[in-house]
Amino acid sequence: MWMMRRNSTFNQDTDRIIRAEVTVEAGVDAVWEAWTTEAGAKTFFAPDCHIQLQIDGPYEMYFNPDAEAGKRGGEGLRVLAFQPKTMLTFTWNAPPHLPDVRGQRTHVVVWFKELDERRTRVTLTHDGWGKATNGIRPSPISRAPGAGWSCLV
Repeated sequence: MWMMRRNSTFNQDTDRIIRAEVTVEAGVDAVWEAWTTEAGAKTFFAPDCHIQLQIDGPYEMYFNPDAEAGKRGGEGLRVLAFQPKTMLTFTWNAPPHLPDVRGQRTHVVVWFKELDERRTRVTLTHDGWGKATNGIRPSPISRAPGAGWSCLV
């Protein structure tokens, strides 16, 4: 249902930005709900989550929901801005197994473009790493280790 075409690029030497795009076989209402509600996010993003769609509301994805607090995944993340059915932006962090960089927040912007009543283009950008000197490279995070944002978009 979710993927028809995928395009994902990243060039650490030039822009330190992850970009991914997919055409989803669903209308924009359903795709928006999937990204902005707890019930929707649980269908494709993480097994558990906490989302309040409001500025500075939580946008937390728990990839390991049974772990102790601080080890569940995307904890402490916040909604930065949104335009209903058009754009969502939220903070992101490194996974718990990278404690040296976990405190740094990056940000993700997701754009939604209705192509027709049954297809929506989702475009995602993820940036904000700065100039890390500790050898840590930007790496998309997802519940499937190594799959990154390409697993979702």
